[in-house]
Amino acid sequence: AGKKDSTMIVVKTDPRFNISQSDVTARYNQLKETQKLTKATGEAVKRLKESISIVEDFEKKIKDLKRADLKDAETKTKVMKDSLTNMMDYIFGKEDKRQGITRTNDSRISFIGRATQFIASATGPINDTDKRVFSQAEGKINEILVRVNTFYDTAWKGYRVEMEKINLSLFKDYQPIKRD
Repeated sequence: AGKKDSTMIVVKTDPRFNISQSDVTARYNQLKETQKLTKATGEAVKRLKESISIVEDFEKKIKDLKRADLKDAETKTKVMKDSLTNMMDYIFGKEDKRQGITRTNDSRISFIGRATQFIASATGPINDTDKRVFSQAEGKINEILVRVNTFYDTAWKGYRVEMEKINLSLFKDYQPIKRD
C-alpha cells in the first residue's frame, strides 16, 4: 500500500566455528580471483562460439553459391572450423561418445571449479592446498587465454583477410526474359 520499512542487520559467522573475520575476508577475496578466471574464460568461449557461427555462415554461403572459384575459400573455411572446434575441445575436453557411464577427463576449465570448491568449502586461513589449487587453475586458464589470443592474432586474422577479399554476394546476374 505504498509503505516501506527498512532496518540494518549484521550478519555474523556461525558461532559454532571459530573463524576470524580476516580469514573470511581472505577466502572471499580469493573467491573473487577465481571469478576473474571464470569471467576471462567465459569471454574466450563466447568469442570462439561467435567465430564458429561466422565460419558456419561462410560455409553455408559458399555451399549455396556453388561457384568453382570458391573452392579454396571452402577449404580454408573447413580448416578454420576444425581449428575452432579443436580450440573448444582444448578448453572443455573432447566429448566421449561411448555409450554408458564414462569417466570424464580433467578439462582445463574444471580446474576453476575445483579451486572454487576448495576455497569456498574450507574454514580458517588460506592454506597451502588452497593456494596450490588456485595456482593450478590460474595456470590452466592462462594457457587457454594465451592459446586463444595467439589464435586470433594469427590464424583468425589471416582467415578474415582472405574471406573479406572474396565476393560472396548472393545476387545473381539475370538475362533479359524473352517471350517465345
